[in-house]
Amino acid sequence: MKTRDFVRQTPPLAWLIALSVLCGGIFGNLLGSLTTEISNDLVLSPKQIGWLIFWGNAGSAIGAFLGGDMVYRFRPRSLILFYLFGMMCAIGVMITSVRYEMLVAGFILYEVMVIGLFTLSHTLIGQLNLVSSIRARVLALLDVGWSIGASIAPIWVIVLLRAYPSWRVPYGMFIVLVLLLIIAYTRPAIRSAIEQLSGFSRPHNDATSTDEAQPKAHSYWQLMFAPWAIWAWIAAILIGYVEWGHSYWFVNYAHAGREIALDQARFGLVGFTLGMVLVRAWQAFIHSELTIEQRMVRLGVIGCVAFMSLAFLPMSASLPYFALVNFFAGVGIGVVFPILLNHLIDFAPHDTAKFSALLMFSIIIGAQLAGLVIGYVSEHLGVNIGYMSIAFAMLGFFMATMRLFSIHRKMQHAPE
Repeated sequence: MKTRDFVRQTPPLAWLIALSVLCGGIFGNLLGSLTTEISNDLVLSPKQIGWLIFWGNAGSAIGAFLGGDMVYRFRPRSLILFYLFGMMCAIGVMITSVRYEMLVAGFILYEVMVIGLFTLSHTLIGQLNLVSSIRARVLALLDVGWSIGASIAPIWVIVLLRAYPSWRVPYGMFIVLVLLLIIAYTRPAIRSAIEQLSGFSRPHNDATSTDEAQPKAHSYWQLMFAPWAIWAWIAAILIGYVEWGHSYWFVNYAHAGREIALDQARFGLVGFTLGMVLVRAWQAFIHSELTIEQRMVRLGVIGCVAFMSLAFLPMSASLPYFALVNFFAGVGIGVVFPILLNHLIDFAPHDTAKFSALLMFSIIIGAQLAGLVIGYVSEHLGVNIGYMSIAFAMLGFFMATMRLFSIHRKMQHAPE
């Protein structure tokens, strides 16, 4: 399908979902640009920042599992509004926090809500009547939205901090975006589009012959230990460590470990997210003759070289250099989630919500490990050593994905 046809045929609901994910991308990447200001204001150690990341990701894990289950039990429009109002409450708790524990509580609540919304978004896309190749492009469109939001986040921080020098302002202004989303989801056309899909979201309530004809959904336990899926979870854990370890710690690493100015380090992080935007836009909009495996091999090599280069960044490196390396790092890992999710959906389309939840949960585990491991190592051995672990996690991810595709090739060529 040509790019113009893809854009025209993508339903408005999918574009609004992508916009929602874009807003989530802004908020989800604010912490990496504000660790210094938050630490100074609340007098936090690197280890406490690591635990803040850990507890936020614990909330994400709760949101992933609840989101994967609640999508089958409640009307999707009600869930969307519940998640958005919950996000507003969480932001209110965070920006009024004067103690570390209150800040942690706000992060946990927000992550529960935003990941629940993220999981629901994947499910709604999976319910659209799309062939595998088009579905993969629409799923990549969601990641394009997240990456654009992640690219906006450092600029959002720089602009607002210069006008209002408090870390609470970039977070507080996010409430405006959530309000705009609530208004958009209450529009008649969007409400109607969601309601047309709502019948698919409650299979437990309709014991009809049509349901009996559908394949039985697997349990979380069955999917977690399915031989054809387990390497996907391992790859997701490692890419979670890489992506979020870099997002959370690069600014701190570049400033404290490589003597780079804070604003320059933040602009370097923009290069990373721009690389992710570009490769996700390529996946979503540009037709390619390369197979999924060929794409992953080429991009994986780029990612391994880029993260190893960042781990050995020269002291006081120039902005163009480390921004360019960041860009290639983003290119290397940018389309992992939609490729893995679409690959799993092909094996069991009726388990879309659980696949999304399990992939998110695996990425969250990796992000938790990144927060704790890098924070602990940075406090005891220095931030340079802590950041270096990201490069080795990237190498492990590359090997895990190669193993995954090897298993799937054998399954496809196995006799019936």
